[in-house]
Amino acid sequence: MPFTKSSSLSIILVVVSLCNSSSGVPYSVLSTTKVYTDAEAYRVYAVILRENRAYTEAASVIIRQKTVPYSPLPPGDCVKPSPEYSALVALALGDYERVNRSRWNLSRLFTVDKPYELAPETEFAGRFWRPSSALGRYMRNHQNFPGIVELSAVGFNPEKTIAVVSMNDNCGPMCSGGDMKVLRKEGGQWRQLIAEGLGCFWKS
Repeated sequence: MPFTKSSSLSIILVVVSLCNSSSGVPYSVLSTTKVYTDAEAYRVYAVILRENRAYTEAASVIIRQKTVPYSPLPPGDCVKPSPEYSALVALALGDYERVNRSRWNLSRLFTVDKPYELAPETEFAGRFWRPSSALGRYMRNHQNFPGIVELSAVGFNPEKTIAVVSMNDNCGPMCSGGDMKVLRKEGGQWRQLIAEGLGCFWKS
C-alpha cells in the first residue's frame, strides 16, 4: 500500500469546496475530526461495495478515509421517488442531507472479503489526490489500478430499515463515476430498492 498513516489522524477543521468535474457545480461542507462509528452504516457499505469497480477490480482496496457526499445533483433531485415510495424514503433522504453536512473520518469497521487501506485526507487536494503524495506516486506507477473508493455518510429512517448512500470510484478527472442508492433492510439483510426515482448514477 502507498501510505502508512494512522487512521486516528487529527485533521484541522477547515471548509473544503468540492466541485463536480463534469458539471462544474461546487458546494462546500464542513470537515470534522469526528470518527464515523455507526455500525449499521458499515453493514450498508459492505453491500454496496460489491458493486463498486474500485473494489471489485482491485486485489487490495483503497478507501478514502474522509466521507465524500459527492453527486452531480442535489440529493433531492437524484432521489425522487414515486408516490408509492415517497413516504418510505423521505426521512432517510432528509437524514442523508443532515449527516452529510459534515465530512466524517471512516474507521476500520468494514466487514469485507479483501484487504483495504484508508487513505488520509492529507493525500488529497480537493477532489483528487495530490500528484506529489504517496498515493499520487502509487497511482502513476500502477496505471491499471481501478481507483479509490469514496463513500458518503449513510442517511437512515428512524427505524434504520431504509438507507440512502452515495458512492464513487475515483480514478482521476476523466474516468470517475458513482451513484446514489436507496436500500431496505429485510430479514436482517440490506438490499437495494430498485424502482424509478430511487437513485441515479454519473460518469466523467
